[in-house]
Amino acid sequence: QSIIVVGASYFNRDYSDREINEEGRALIARYAWGDDYHDVIKDKLKQIVHLLDQEFGQDLEHKVFAGTGPVLEKDLARQAGLGFVGKNSVLINPKIGSYFVLGSIFTQILYEEYKDEVPTSCGSCQKCIKACPTGAIIAPYVIDARKCIAYHTVENRGKIPKNIREKMKNRIFGCDICQEVCPWNRFAKKTRIGEFEIKNNRDNLSRGQLIQMNASDFDQLFAKSAVKRRKYQGFKRNLGD
Repeated sequence: QSIIVVGASYFNRDYSDREINEEGRALIARYAWGDDYHDVIKDKLKQIVHLLDQEFGQDLEHKVFAGTGPVLEKDLARQAGLGFVGKNSVLINPKIGSYFVLGSIFTQILYEEYKDEVPTSCGSCQKCIKACPTGAIIAPYVIDARKCIAYHTVENRGKIPKNIREKMKNRIFGCDICQEVCPWNRFAKKTRIGEFEIKNNRDNLSRGQLIQMNASDFDQLFAKSAVKRRKYQGFKRNLGD
């Protein structure tokens, strides 16, 4: 009957230009600095479901999604008024930027339809398109995943193409470049979710440190992090080791 869509900021801080360009530094996407958002958001959605059960009774069914399942959460979030889709294909909220993750509850509760969508507000800005080192944003709002650093370092299970690896530089898990240059992220607000706080100095890692780690070190450093989904051997591949 209805879909409830939520967004939660995972932002902690910005990298300085020095950090981004520092030789020997290893950068991982901000969403992986804390605990895995898939688990965190799903747990919080289940808490909301518990409240729904208390208010509406347990005869109605609900199902939660958080970055998993065949759900177009970004478009649902747009329809729910959580933001607009930018030219980098990322959902942008004018009040907090784009450093936030989504979750949704499919429910048999019938709510009034929400119709106040946020208008697209990129204007003539081309910063994300120009900043992408691999040219993955092939047109406004269109991403070619075959050129995307985030795809190759997180989802690609095979060999990273040479032309992509040469342009990865120190991005070894995910890529925030198209968000870092987005003017809307000057409004980014620090997360209030404890699980998304920076764990184990993950925002300040060196390539040398990571190359030397063994599987046990990997499990400890990235405990509960989304990086664990890449597994040890896949992560070492990202390092070029």
